[in-house]
Amino acid sequence: MAWSLRLRSPPPARERESGQTMPRIVLALAFVALSLGLLLTAVTVYAIWTNTTSVAPTFDSDTLDPPTGLTAAGSPTSIQLDWTASADTYATGYKIMRSTTGGGPYTEIASVTPVSTATYTDGTVVTDTTYFYVLNTYHQNWLSANGNEASAFAGTCTAGTTGFVSPTAQAADTGGDGDGFELNPTNAFADDASYASNINNGGDRHRFYDYAFSIPGACSVRGIEVRLDWWLDSISGASDISVELSWDGGTTWTAAKTDDVETTTEHSSTLGSSVDRWARTWTPADFSDANFRVRLTSNSSSGQRDFFLDWVPVNVHYGDAIQNTGFLSPSTQAAVTTNSGDNDGFELTPANAFADDAAFAEDVNSGSNNSVGCGDTSKDRHLYYDYGFSIPAGAAIHGIEVRLDAWADSIAKNPFMCVELSWDGGATWTVANTTPVLGTAEATFILGAEADDWGRTWSDTEFTNANFRLRITNVANSTTRDFSLDWVPVRVDYTP
Repeated sequence: MAWSLRLRSPPPARERESGQTMPRIVLALAFVALSLGLLLTAVTVYAIWTNTTSVAPTFDSDTLDPPTGLTAAGSPTSIQLDWTASADTYATGYKIMRSTTGGGPYTEIASVTPVSTATYTDGTVVTDTTYFYVLNTYHQNWLSANGNEASAFAGTCTAGTTGFVSPTAQAADTGGDGDGFELNPTNAFADDASYASNINNGGDRHRFYDYAFSIPGACSVRGIEVRLDWWLDSISGASDISVELSWDGGTTWTAAKTDDVETTTEHSSTLGSSVDRWARTWTPADFSDANFRVRLTSNSSSGQRDFFLDWVPVNVHYGDAIQNTGFLSPSTQAAVTTNSGDNDGFELTPANAFADDAAFAEDVNSGSNNSVGCGDTSKDRHLYYDYGFSIPAGAAIHGIEVRLDAWADSIAKNPFMCVELSWDGGATWTVANTTPVLGTAEATFILGAEADDWGRTWSDTEFTNANFRLRITNVANSTTRDFSLDWVPVRVDYTP
């Protein structure tokens, strides 16, 4: 289709009434616009008419895999990263991502090639700083998901202890009759023949503080010991002293530890240990006189009991910063097929629990009766293992964290999961840690903690693929409950 347009100048204006020339100009412009619109329409239709193909396009797809098993080891001037290369050999290499906060956000600090590379040294660190790293595999414009996170401290620390240090300040706390150790409380500042007294106890509490600790800033706290030199006027009834610690001037407290040894002569008891951090991560700043507090509670079934306290010192153990493996996935699984409910564990797609994605493992109509114990043989069990941990030889193990991304088909009959760990291929197991009651939507549960060793002392060799096992038991007061599991990674916290 073709269009032709000829324009000519309007005739000279005549002596006519105002407004005659403008309508002609407007009309001419409108005609031009219409013509251009028709022309563009013709071009567009032509493009649509000719833009055809006789061959259907085909595409190949792939998910770019991140590297695995990332570890980090620090020194005052650098941090070395090591990992297992991505299985995608066609990829170009890796993006090195770093943060000073666990979990990010991360900033790219380098890229390395080729994809077979398995180590990198970060020489841009600031001494006495902890860094967190993840790696992405990349190829052209593709970028994988983050691999596991690993952290390291840029610095060195000479391990040591403060020794048992005495308090220099004290105050009665609320509780009981509100006067704590009401007689001579400062006598608990020293190990000698004088003592503090709490007469006719009724749940009295007392604080001791201003220990004037000296902990190197480059060091990490590994454990805390509190010593109690104390006794009672009588062992009639049940009596004990419990201890809590605060890191923020007494606003927040740890869970209590208790000495329930009853004597009528002075005895010494140490609560905590060189590797017991009282279920939290401490910094040297937490032990300043402004922050650190010790609170004692005198407990007795008798309101007439008298407590005597000679000394309440504290010893802090410190060393290199705690590192971790990052959350690593299993690569092998097996149902427990004897004395375990219907003996098929997660019978549907159990390997789907190897990764954090939309796929999941299922245990349908779990168990063979309505009992509700983690150790009950009527409950379905499943093993996950071959985590591929890389822990330096001789490292001190501080804690183990197990993540469960899990849910149930209903909250009726109180469904929950139990987790046990083995260090000898499944011959022996820790005491179980349990989730709360599962909901009907996927939720993340972390069992254990950075300072939770699951009730035993571990060695690095016990995390080999030959030795380490994780066992899940699905528990509900019903045999019609369905359990779903998306991911079951494990993170190990250690110092080299």
